[in-house]
Amino acid sequence: MFEVYLDKLDKDLQHLQELTAYINIQNQHLLLTKLITWNTLIHYGIESISDIKKKLKKDTSFPTKYLFKFIVPSDDSKIDQVENLFNYEGAVINKKTSKTGKYTSISIHIVMKKADDIIIKYQQAEKIEGIISL
Repeated sequence: MFEVYLDKLDKDLQHLQELTAYINIQNQHLLLTKLITWNTLIHYGIESISDIKKKLKKDTSFPTKYLFKFIVPSDDSKIDQVENLFNYEGAVINKKTSKTGKYTSISIHIVMKKADDIIIKYQQAEKIEGIISL
C-alpha cells in the first residue's frame, strides 16, 4: 500500500515538474519577446512611436519598398493573420520554418506610401499573439 502511495506521489511530482518547466518556457518566451523589442529600440536610439516615425521620415523617401520581418509560432492561423495584414497586390511574402518547426519567419516586401502606414502595420501586427517584430 505504501509503495502505491509513493508511486502516485512520484507521478504527481513529475507532472508538477513538467508543468513548471512549461510555465518557465512560456515566461522565457514572453521575456525574450520584450527583450528583443526593447533591445532593438535601444540599439537604434528609439524610445517611442513618434521617434520611429521621425526616423522613417528622415531616412526614407516615400513611396518606398519596405521589408517587414516577423517571427510567429508555427500555427496556420497565426501565419494567416500576418499574411492578411498585407493583403495588397504586389506584396511578396516569404515564409521559412525553423529547424525545430516551432516558429515561422515571415518576410514581406511591399511598397509603402508613407511612414504612418508602416507604423499602422506594426501596430496591427503586435495584436497577434506570440508575434515578434524585427
